[in-house]
Parts: sequence; C-alpha cells; structure tokens
Amino acid sequence: MTPTVTLGGFYLGAGMKTRIIQTRFWDDEINEQIDIYTQHLYLYLLSSKHINMCGYFQLRNGVIQLEAKLTENQLKSAKEQLQRLKKVYFKDGWIWVVNARKNNSYENSPKNKVACENELSKIPRVILEFFDSSMDSSMDTTPKPQSQSKSISKIIIKELLNKKEKEKLITYLVEKGMNKELVENELSKFISYWTEKNIAGTKERWQMEKTFEVKKRLTTWFNNINKFGGKNEPRGYEV
Repeated sequence: MTPTVTLGGFYLGAGMKTRIIQTRFWDDEINEQIDIYTQHLYLYLLSSKHINMCGYFQLRNGVIQLEAKLTENQLKSAKEQLQRLKKVYFKDGWIWVVNARKNNSYENSPKNKVACENELSKIPRVILEFFDSSMDSSMDTTPKPQSQSKSISKIIIKELLNKKEKEKLITYLVEKGMNKELVENELSKFISYWTEKNIAGTKERWQMEKTFEVKKRLTTWFNNINKFGGKNEPRGYEV
C-alpha cells in the first residue's frame, strides 16, 4: 500500500488529494439560511478535486452539474445564495471559495506557501480584481452622518508614514511614560499590519475597513500590550 502524507489540510498520496472539512461547518449559521441544494454545492466546492490551495480555480457549470448532480436551475439558485452570503463568488468560469485558505493550515509549511503563491500568480489579474471588488461592494454602503464621515479618515494611516507626524506621535507617547524603543517597534508593526495589500494587490488592509479612525485603532493596539505584552513591557496605555 502506498503511504499517504499529510500536509496541513491536503492529504497527498498516489495521485490524489483529500480536502479536510472541519466539523464546525455544521455549526455555521449559513446552514440556517440556505436550502439543501446550496449546502450541497458549498460542500462540493470545498471538497471537490478541482479546488486548489489558494481557493481560486476554474470550473465549468456543466462539470459542476454532472459531478454534484444539480439541475441548471438548482445550480443557478445555489450560486446566487452563496454569493449573497459572501461565501463563494463566481466569474466567467472562475470560482473563489472565500474561506478556503483560512480554514486550512497547509500554509504553515514554507513549501506549500510558495506553491499557493505560484497558483495565485497564474490567475488573471482582472479575475482577482473582480472578486476583490465584489467583496468590497457587498459591505455596508449606508451613508454616514457628516460629522462621523469626517472622523473616518481613509488617509490618516498615510500620515503615520510621514516622518514628522510619526515623530510627534512617538514624543506624545513617550511623555505619557512609554518606552521609546517599544513605541517605535509597535508603530512599525501597526503600519506594517494595516498597509498589507490584499491578494489582488489593489488595496491595503485599512482601505477595506468600513470605518478607520487611527486614534481608536492605535488605542486598541497599544492597550493590547496589556493582554499580550511581555512581563517587563509597559501596559495599558491609552493613545
């Protein structure tokens, strides 16, 4: 018998791969909102032989109907429900299973991560941009009051990249008693985290938030030192 090797989410053996479906799938509230055909399609897309590491793959409707045993109308309705719930998106024969990467730990392996990035590099940029914009447009777009919209700065994060502004903030925090080296280190982490680009490379993390007030985000960030910081690090500071 040919041995089977486990690589964090995929079982790779003699020409086969097996996708892990977490048992918590059945606890997901999505199951209360979809019919049996949609649930069946979702499980099929999560576990079919066509899905890859990155969660973006090509698959024709005809193949889905044949393998998942769905009629044309059942498939159409199921696809609409999955898109409405932001679980799966479809475009010109391409499919994006939104949580495919998050629910599998195979990227903990450096080799698997490289393989995943290689898969992503082969996907047409227009497809990635479409999926990215579809996710953004599905967010709440209700107009905010004028006073609130002014405080929701989508550009303040850039100010932290300005040397003068950054130095002013560091001085302020040091005056409150924080260690300068710690402040500089945490600000670098803060900027690095919020300026990380999405998969398509079209937007940074902070740009995909519904609201983004730097002061509140910094307050949360530095207060978390209280929970996760080292024994000798200053804790509980408010920005």
